[in-house]
Amino acid sequence: MYGVNRHHPIRRCQFPPWKAALLPLYQFLVAKNREVHLEDDAATSELAREFRRTLMRIMITCDLDDERERLVDRFQARLSESPLPTLRVNEFGFIDFAAKLCSFLDAEHCHATPPFSFGDVVGALDGFLRPSDPVLLTPKRLKPATTSVSQQSAVLSAIPSAIHSAMLPPATPSSAATGRSIVKPTPLKFSTKDMSTAAETTHAALDPKLTAELKHSLWHTLDDSFFDTYFPAVSSEPQPPVFPAEPSEAEVVRWFRGYYDLCQMTMTATEKRGHRWAWNTSPTRALFHPESPKRKIDLFMASKRSARQSTTRGPAHWADVAVVGELKQQQGLNDISHDVIVQISNYVRETFGTQPGRRFVHAFSIINCKMRCWLFTRSGGVASRAFALDDPSGLSLFRRVFAGYLRMSRWDLGLANIDRKATVIGDKIFHLDPEPLWPARGIVTRGTTCWLAEPADELAAEDKPYVVKDSWRFSQRENEAIMLRDCQQAGVEGVVEYISHDISFEPETVHQIVGPAVLQAAMPLELQRTSKKRRNPEVSTSASKRIKSDTPSEAPLRRSSSRLRQKKTRTASMSQMASSLASSMPMSSPTPRKYSCPTSPITTSIPNRIHTRLVTSRGTRITECAPLTLLPAFRDAIRGHHSLLTRAHLLHRDISQNNIMATHPCAPRADGYAGFLIDLDHAQRLSCSASGAPERTGTYPFLSIEALEGGPEFLHTFYDDLQSFWFVFLYTCTPPEATAGWYLPAEDASGVKIALGLDDVRFDKLLGLFVDDDALRCAAREAREILWPHRRRIERARLKSVRESMYAGLVRAFDRALWMLAPEMALFREEWESE
Repeated sequence: MYGVNRHHPIRRCQFPPWKAALLPLYQFLVAKNREVHLEDDAATSELAREFRRTLMRIMITCDLDDERERLVDRFQARLSESPLPTLRVNEFGFIDFAAKLCSFLDAEHCHATPPFSFGDVVGALDGFLRPSDPVLLTPKRLKPATTSVSQQSAVLSAIPSAIHSAMLPPATPSSAATGRSIVKPTPLKFSTKDMSTAAETTHAALDPKLTAELKHSLWHTLDDSFFDTYFPAVSSEPQPPVFPAEPSEAEVVRWFRGYYDLCQMTMTATEKRGHRWAWNTSPTRALFHPESPKRKIDLFMASKRSARQSTTRGPAHWADVAVVGELKQQQGLNDISHDVIVQISNYVRETFGTQPGRRFVHAFSIINCKMRCWLFTRSGGVASRAFALDDPSGLSLFRRVFAGYLRMSRWDLGLANIDRKATVIGDKIFHLDPEPLWPARGIVTRGTTCWLAEPADELAAEDKPYVVKDSWRFSQRENEAIMLRDCQQAGVEGVVEYISHDISFEPETVHQIVGPAVLQAAMPLELQRTSKKRRNPEVSTSASKRIKSDTPSEAPLRRSSSRLRQKKTRTASMSQMASSLASSMPMSSPTPRKYSCPTSPITTSIPNRIHTRLVTSRGTRITECAPLTLLPAFRDAIRGHHSLLTRAHLLHRDISQNNIMATHPCAPRADGYAGFLIDLDHAQRLSCSASGAPERTGTYPFLSIEALEGGPEFLHTFYDDLQSFWFVFLYTCTPPEATAGWYLPAEDASGVKIALGLDDVRFDKLLGLFVDDDALRCAAREAREILWPHRRRIERARLKSVRESMYAGLVRAFDRALWMLAPEMALFREEWESE
């Protein structure tokens, strides 16, 4: 559900503006004796006018996320066009909201304890505003349907009341009832790692998802720890000229490049050859991208070679970007506003996605006269304190930052440290393909990047048999390589084969990159929209207010006497340039920053991730398979899941279209399986408690019904993974519009999936969208009967008793469908032929 979550629609700090917005409606209801008469046209029209004013106040004064803002705006429009039907269409929902509003505020006015939280009042309002038709909530990122509107609405429509009894969530199991195959879940978090098409990467589609990805993943510092960590003190660089009085983007770029040229003039020829970086601009031309996004960037740092080539070969390439910058002049714009942070994050996401193996990204923003530096890792973004460039102390700090960026080595800038011609992993040396199998899009993700590889001591082959996987796992999670090695020792079948992993050196971590000083000083920064007036997150405490008032660089820009300031700017700029040229000393050569090891544990809200590198066997993605390859791949992947559970006592927990592989011809398996599972990053040992990782970036559209329904008592079992197998199979066999409802908020997505599992009419319409192959339809139909026998949900307390029969039934369902296409490939051929 939109908002914070379905149990807490808003945060406690958001209660005051919401109460103020709803207070006039409460007073209106009190004047009407707290009675709602929607059968009377005059009374309903009066109530509709007052409710519309309430929604307008909410839009103006309250902090709304994109989904709630869209719903409120849509409801206002419906109230304007047809107020009576709009209120009467969900009469009980409005009465429930009005009753809760009156009960809560009545208690507060009497200085009594309210019977429930104010979040329940907002939740009741959400329930009333939410449309009943899930098609209205289809995400914009999905491609438009190619089927008819009637077909799509039939698949995604609400579930009829005839099956409401079967929809009731079953009892939550205990560990004693279901055996050891239960693991407690961690919270879900949306990610942009799978968004790559032209429609998905427009600002309208990507920005809301990027906002959700960065939620609770931003921090800022109020002291100088950020600068002390990444930008050593300097004494030899020339002083920068005075900042422009009217800081338009063009003026700031001219000022920036002027200072860079000034620094170049003070260096000798030898020193110039030692510095590899240069500043570049692309405010009017989109940087080259191998895929669809067209992004322009105001200011960025790249290698000198790429900067020279960009003047002759056309636009610069995103793969050349080392540091990204955002410039903007807008009166009253906060430099940590929602729009500024999301814009910077777009640049960072493109940098991660086009530079395989990129470890982290430095960035900065100059908004009006304030500058702020950023560091983005796979855990999120950390910002420095802001400093004013129209102040002498701010210019001194800018000089330090400017020189620091130019002095950084490739390692300090977060560029990949992979030698693709001879990469040592464990005790082996591998040759890697120049291009990865797929890029690591997204920011707050594992950043998984895979390359095809072959041993360096073997002759080059046309098809490389191995895959090198580079990723950043949460420190709370067990290393996938250790689990795969245990699987081999336990004789697990149907799982990717372990070859080698990095054990020769201490792995890099996010906490090492950020540094102990920044870890201790970092404070959470909420990503909020700036369309409404709100308090600056940096000055939310008295301590931060004192820091701001004591820092002259935080003084606001005065708009008076701009002509006088402009004249002083020119004079000071000329004199500073002259003095700088006369007294400057050569710039020192760059030295890589060394990680410091803290002597005691550090308490921080920034989650830690560990860089891991693993070599496994190769496979073929199921999205590239024909039916004759797809069916045995699913059959044997389910067999592998059972082997993983029973022999190694591991639950996979992330079944998706990317984690089911078909066996590749150049890498035949010793167990003879035609399909297998990969990616145990989210796997959990059944003997262990929850890992404690802050989030689970599982594949949202393939989650089970019970996982979407969630709840504090939900426990992840093998049954949830088996449901995911079925949803992945449907996703693979149907066009994108058929599964559009799976991307809805959790409450609505679970309803769509319940309809597919329990309602024959809905399921038959989905089968009509299958590719033209009866064997695939047969597999989907029989597997559905195994998962939801007699069109009813299985009580989770019974899962232990039906586990083996459920695995056997699913394997046989796919094997029977395979027998229809190729009898010789079926495991139970004699049984199918005897029927």
